[in-house]
Amino acid sequence: MEGCFSRTGQYVMAVSRESALLNLAPDIETSIPVDSDHTNLVKFNTKGDAAYREIKSRLGLFLEQYYKKSGENNNINKIHGRPTHSLVSDIPPELNASKQPTRHRTIPHSASPIFTGRDDILEYLKNYFFPSDPPDSDQRLVFVLHGMGGSGKTQISLEFIRKYGSRFWGIFWIDASTPEMTEQSFCDIAREFHLDECTSKAAKLYLANCKKENQWLLVIDNADDPDIDLEGFFPREDMGNILVTTRNAECRSFFSENGYFEVDAMDPEDAVKLLLKITKLDGPSCDSKKPLATKIVQELGCLALAITHAGAFIANGSTMDTYLEHLRENPKDLFNIRFAQGSGAYKRTVFTTWELSFDSLKDPSASQILQIFAFFHYDRIPKDIFRHASGSRQTEELPQSLSRLLIRRPGGTWNSLDFEASIRNLLSFSLIKQDTYREKVIYSIHPLVHTWCRERLEHSDQASFRKLASTLLERSVDGITDRDRASLIPLLPHIESCKRTVPGLALFIQPSCFWSVYHAAGKWKEAEEITIEMLNNNKKLGEEHP
Repeated sequence: MEGCFSRTGQYVMAVSRESALLNLAPDIETSIPVDSDHTNLVKFNTKGDAAYREIKSRLGLFLEQYYKKSGENNNINKIHGRPTHSLVSDIPPELNASKQPTRHRTIPHSASPIFTGRDDILEYLKNYFFPSDPPDSDQRLVFVLHGMGGSGKTQISLEFIRKYGSRFWGIFWIDASTPEMTEQSFCDIAREFHLDECTSKAAKLYLANCKKENQWLLVIDNADDPDIDLEGFFPREDMGNILVTTRNAECRSFFSENGYFEVDAMDPEDAVKLLLKITKLDGPSCDSKKPLATKIVQELGCLALAITHAGAFIANGSTMDTYLEHLRENPKDLFNIRFAQGSGAYKRTVFTTWELSFDSLKDPSASQILQIFAFFHYDRIPKDIFRHASGSRQTEELPQSLSRLLIRRPGGTWNSLDFEASIRNLLSFSLIKQDTYREKVIYSIHPLVHTWCRERLEHSDQASFRKLASTLLERSVDGITDRDRASLIPLLPHIESCKRTVPGLALFIQPSCFWSVYHAAGKWKEAEEITIEMLNNNKKLGEEHP
């Protein structure tokens, strides 16, 4: 395998792609990545090993085709005295495709040999593209995998191809990250079929005119730009199968009612398994490592890319204890480390993944909101913070990009149109999530994205956004009317978060207004402490201080 971590934890080149392949036609030669060295290249621990299952599946398909052509009396119908069709029958149902193996492929990546979990998504994809009760008429099927950067959308697509790809006549991969990469990907399809013109137009026209029995899958990967014309990627005829990966949740509403799935954090148990696989600590003798591995994946919010990054760091000669210490003390430097990973298509650092999304935000107010959220608690951020802040009597100046979000209509109600447009911009890159809790709109950020939002800022900018966050909370408290005092309580975790990130918070804002939040929450001791702190600060600053 090319670019793999060896069993000793060092990065080695075990078997390069060039030396392993004969470079024959794709329908003759199939490459299967194996996470191993020369000695153990064709040795497997269990029948459940992913590489074993893949190789067995491919051999089974080969024997099945030969069996159909050769007849029952041919000597090759028995291997070591065992009928070849019995070998085929041993193949798991999901790997024993009834159709011809895939004849045409333009896939630049292979499925990761350490892929773990996501069974629910893979099953959903299988049932969508291969329903048990297919419709009478042929029609195009479009499925959208959407989620934040680093959640594993691309790897899920590759694993789906590994498990079910042999059911398609052709599988074609489009890198939609830039217009140039998109055109190059379509040109790869044109070259695959030796077309006269190497253009996206020629490739799409060819696919549109394929025979109906030649079912193809078109994977459109990284279609993240909200302004992208996604349907412009599709061949004109209403046929074929299309799988889209994107950070833009709005894409899901453009196609089939049930043709989408949000890729979120991994299942905690699967996340632990993945970390232990990468670090080669997944044997029976390594059970003692599971509690520490559980702590790590919890700190990482079970995010697939971050877990892969952690595993690479540990496998490179570190320990789980050391990694956890770095994670808690210096996440910025840790997540900006780049590893040469041969087991996946993702080459970006953890923080670079979100930085690209941030740079694509076209709305300055959206950037302001996200960086203010970095100093709130990452969960259950009420939309009402902004609504109440718009009614505040405070006169302290705010940046224009933020103050325009707090404009009120002539009748006194909040004009939320600009705010909601900025929120949609953030949602389009999956940088935040929106939900409803007790009939109130709330927002949340993945814990790692929350950390990145804060750590990406220079110290001076951190101070500025800390001040903005605390000022916005102050305005929100001030804008809450007596009949709406229950709205004070949800602000408490966000005030606490500001306190943790802003030493000496009382010097920045008027703590007396926060007294009412603690009082409403029944935290009498904390309310008293704020009052005492306010009195002490007034003495220090003098009577002339505003």
